[in-house]
Amino acid sequence: MRTALQRKRIDAHHQRRHPLRRQPLCRGRQQPAFEPGGAASLPGTGTTGSPYRPSAARGPPVSIDLLARKAHRAHVTSRLLYLALLVSISLWTFIIDPPKVDHLLSVWLVQAVPLLLFLPAVLSGAPKAHAWLCFVVLFYFTAGVLHTFANPYGAFGWLESILSTLLFCSSMMYVRWKYQLINRRQGA
Repeated sequence: MRTALQRKRIDAHHQRRHPLRRQPLCRGRQQPAFEPGGAASLPGTGTTGSPYRPSAARGPPVSIDLLARKAHRAHVTSRLLYLALLVSISLWTFIIDPPKVDHLLSVWLVQAVPLLLFLPAVLSGAPKAHAWLCFVVLFYFTAGVLHTFANPYGAFGWLESILSTLLFCSSMMYVRWKYQLINRRQGA
């Protein structure tokens, strides 16, 4: 049988380590308390910050100029990677290793049309189109991984996987920074 002191220690330990209980981000700093009558302390309202990450821990706000430069760099990078992926698919289909079929153009169209649908939006810099492009690029990543497993010493599978991964990352960062820039300019 446990003594009262042992039960008290065990209860205190369970209260500190319980997985569903919010833990402070660092020792010494407490989480903002929930006030039943105040909407400002509710999670997701944006006024006092998230209860899991207080607004004081977010760091200084990023300037508009820095966001604009980041968004521009990500857009240029995603354009170049987009064109590199399209060119690599075209070169591989027509010149380097053409498939043994009669209609090469139909094979190329099946591979390239999903990317070509995004050409005007990628060149113009539409953030929503870049977000959708990220979903489509996942199919090219899957195809690159399949090509790599089928021929591990072949360059095309590796190239397609790497280009699609980089295009996914740069497009996603462009979307993030562009929307942050739009929101900052509307709020300023």
